Amino acid sequence: MLKSILSMHGKCKLISRVIAFRNLSKTKYQESFQYRIIDYFESIWNAQKSNQQFEVSSQIKGKFCDASATIEKYESLDKYLKQLLNTTDLNINENSIDYLDKQCSSLVHFLRHSEILSLLNAFLKVAPYRFKMTDSYNKSMPILLEAVENELLNNHQLVQVLFFLSLNKGKSASYVSYLKPYLTNLKDLPLIEKCIVAQAFYKSSVKLEQNQSKIFEQVLEKNYNHLIADQILLVSLCKAIRISGASDELNLKKLSQAIIHSKIPFTFTTIVHVLGLYAEALILEPKAINRLVKDSIEIIKQDSTKCSIRLKDLDRFLWSISHLGLTLTLNQKSILQLYFEQRINEYKIKVNLGILVNSVLCLHMLQCWNKKVIKNLLEENIFMPVFYEKYHWKIRSRLQLLISLIIIEMKLVVPHNLKKQIKISSNPSKYINAVAEIASSLVEQGMIRNVVIECPIRTLQIPGVTLITDKNIYHIDVLDNSTCFRNTNIPHGLMKLKIRLLSRLKYRQIAISNRMFKDSEALHTAIELLIINSISENKT
Repeated sequence: MLKSILSMHGKCKLISRVIAFRNLSKTKYQESFQYRIIDYFESIWNAQKSNQQFEVSSQIKGKFCDASATIEKYESLDKYLKQLLNTTDLNINENSIDYLDKQCSSLVHFLRHSEILSLLNAFLKVAPYRFKMTDSYNKSMPILLEAVENELLNNHQLVQVLFFLSLNKGKSASYVSYLKPYLTNLKDLPLIEKCIVAQAFYKSSVKLEQNQSKIFEQVLEKNYNHLIADQILLVSLCKAIRISGASDELNLKKLSQAIIHSKIPFTFTTIVHVLGLYAEALILEPKAINRLVKDSIEIIKQDSTKCSIRLKDLDRFLWSISHLGLTLTLNQKSILQLYFEQRINEYKIKVNLGILVNSVLCLHMLQCWNKKVIKNLLEENIFMPVFYEKYHWKIRSRLQLLISLIIIEMKLVVPHNLKKQIKISSNPSKYINAVAEIASSLVEQGMIRNVVIECPIRTLQIPGVTLITDKNIYHIDVLDNSTCFRNTNIPHGLMKLKIRLLSRLKYRQIAISNRMFKDSEALHTAIELLIINSISENKT
């Protein structure tokens, strides 16, 4: 398995001759989680060195006759690394990196695994942007992966290997997935190492196993005060839980209370990922959510001159609050509209087109749209590449939904090429199937002409039951955990959008609580009576 992964990915080549920039220290750069991780691994190595004498790797035996020469070479390299790390110059000459790479790569086969990890960590600190493209990195990882397979590493070392693999963007997913079964002692790791694992899985877009994700959920529930104070760790956990899918047992009540009463200011990045978790898990905690939204919109307002917020973070924020179905004040809407318009030229860049589609859709869901901006985007054919180039199907489906909103709510003329339909299958729930079956019995009585399981708004993917009579069209939705917030009958953002659009299309709407399905004996009669009464009321 390991060999197939390695052969599939091959060896990375060095990039063209450039100057490498590095993250030297907390004082010279804004602290990042990666710097924290490097610093943490360095402290582990320093603690190990203080407790044991330097030993030559067992790999040397039979390979290298002069062990003392290897030790001397390693120690001189260690000193060179320290010298570079303490350099005040922010630019390291390319030749220095090449020399360092040559020395490291010639050594890795003759060092213990802990020593390889130490060298990699120091090398990463020196040249983060060249690190994963060096011979040192590419020669070290097969050795470390083999050590994982043979269970030669302790838990702390396994976390380090996972972290280094996750840096190889585009190739990390298969590596991280491969290592997933070896993370058997996840629960016993220190908090920061749990968060490093979470970050590695998120960066690699790999879902944790359900039992692993639940461990992170428990960390979130038990360490909420610590995490509020150390928001970098909080963000890493939220991201991993979100991409893995929150379990039904996830409880955010304690975290929500801590958010409400916190006197520590939240960063925009923290707010984005915490709100994203609420939205993904469909957990409604109004006071905590309102606190976060209020703080974030104030940050956006203050950023109007600098425009320093990443578009990716802004887009995630808009996605979260729109899917939470929030009702914003006029002032909040105005701030978001103006800020979006300020950044519109950045959005129009081709690489940001998917983000543009999503952000405009989310603003529309929040009723923050600007008709003039939308008209300009249509006239400039900004959206056209989405259908004719290789964009992800999710982006295409969102554009299709956005076009539906523009036609239904703005009454704008849309170019024919943007009305292209894509087919997205959705599986109706057992409740919807039951309602359709009961409604079909009324067709025989002549009360209904036709019964269809569908969502009249294309790509919204919330199927219901459409009833067609001689005078009206009715649509039935079931209020359950797919249409509402968890364990409530309160519609989430997408369901609110569906209700709003069906109202504009003059559909008569019927909502059925999933509680009705608990009494199976009375179910048929109860739903049939509800439909008959709704139709009768609209006849008068």
